[in-house]
Amino acid sequence: QGARIYFSLPDGKKKYGEYLKDRFGIKPRPKLSDVKPQQGIATAMIPVADSFTGKILGEAYGQISFWNVGQLSGDPIYAKAILSGDCSKSTTPGCGVGAPVEGIFSGGPNGVITLDGGFTYTLKDGKYFELIFGGKTYKYTVENPDIFSNWP
Repeated sequence: QGARIYFSLPDGKKKYGEYLKDRFGIKPRPKLSDVKPQQGIATAMIPVADSFTGKILGEAYGQISFWNVGQLSGDPIYAKAILSGDCSKSTTPGCGVGAPVEGIFSGGPNGVITLDGGFTYTLKDGKYFELIFGGKTYKYTVENPDIFSNWP
């Protein structure tokens, strides 16, 4: 049926997690409450095709701003994600960038952003967001993936 081990901290001075690590080599998993909310940025250069010929005209710069904890935090501020563009970083002639688009990020290294308009961006191991659109896959690379390093 399994054994139970009972023990108390020897000196009362060490934190429980430190004691488990030092004494038994056990590293306790962090809890979501241990994760500090940190803002993340993911970027991509997306090919822009002529709507009539399909010829690639250049690339448009896109940026996703999000918080690592997302909706899991319970705070609507951290759930918000924003997709925006920047013509100064784009190579498309006559670049035109509309207003930023807002959405919701579920949170975590494998979370999902759902933008207004129904577009879905899936985060893969905290490294990049993937958008599948028009039969093509686009990747937005997370610039600071270490924001997920202490994820439970």
